[in-house]
Formats: sequence, structure tokens, C-alpha cells
Amino acid sequence: MAAVAYTSRMADRDHYAAERAQEIKDIKVMTEMERQDIVDIYSAKGFKGKLLDDIVEHITSDNKLWVDTMMREEINLLPIVKNDVYIYSFTVGLSTLGGALLPMIPFFFLDVHVAIISSLILSVFILAGIGVYKAKMTLGKPLKSAIQMVIIGMGAAIAGYLIGLAFKS
Repeated sequence: MAAVAYTSRMADRDHYAAERAQEIKDIKVMTEMERQDIVDIYSAKGFKGKLLDDIVEHITSDNKLWVDTMMREEINLLPIVKNDVYIYSFTVGLSTLGGALLPMIPFFFLDVHVAIISSLILSVFILAGIGVYKAKMTLGKPLKSAIQMVIIGMGAAIAGYLIGLAFKS
């Protein structure tokens, strides 16, 4: 999963670089259209008159600022820093490892039938805890987030179990 996260973020980074190169080209080739885009963006934010003219003049007088503004405001893309890619990939990898190993703990200490039930219960509590934590970090509703996490996580577990049964045959 860490490799998939890394590949995905690097693809996002490459996409950002390609879009940025296109914006740089567009500003050179279609200057007035791109200038009008800045006018439209800031008009939509409620600026008008001399203030709007000053904002447009300020942004379009600096090519880097102009491109950065177009990337953020028109295309809705933010740059992806390479160190962030590594941190993101490590986090996904560690989370996947933890998510895979924690439900296995009961199997080291209990009979298989009891371990299955214990593993399911442990998984529900872990997923609910992660849901509550996510809600607290994002200002969501803890109970709703916990329930969503349990449904998604247990749904994935059931899907994995059914796929395993299909390949067992």
C-alpha cells in the first residue's frame, strides 16, 4: 500500500508539473485570455472597480505569482513537495501494516473459533476508535464517523473474506 500511495502521489506531482507548464505556456501565448481569467476569478470574489484593477495588475505583473494564482484559483491544484510524498507513503504503509496485524493478535493466544470472534470485536473497536479520532481531528461528529469507519472497514473485511472463499473453491 505504501508503494501504491507513493506512486499515486508522484503521479499527482507529475500532473501538477504538467498543468503548471501548460499555464506558463498559456500566459505567454494567450496573455489577454489568461488576464481575463484573473479578472473573472477576483470579480467572483466580490472585488470591483479600482481595487479589482489593482489586484489584477499586481498579479499579472509577476509571472510566478500569476502562474501560482492560476494553479490555485483556476485549476484548484496545490504543489506537492517530495518530502510530503515520502511522509504520506510511510503513513499509509504503517497504517496498512497496523490494520493488518492488529486483528491477528487474538490468533496468537486463543483457539481459532474464539480468535475469529475476538478479532472481529477488536477490529470493530479499533475502527470505531479511528473514526472518533478522525472526527476530533476534522471537527466531524464522533459517533457518525465511528459508524462510517466500522461499516467501511468491516465491509472491506467481508469482501476480502468472500473473495478468499471464491478462490478457495
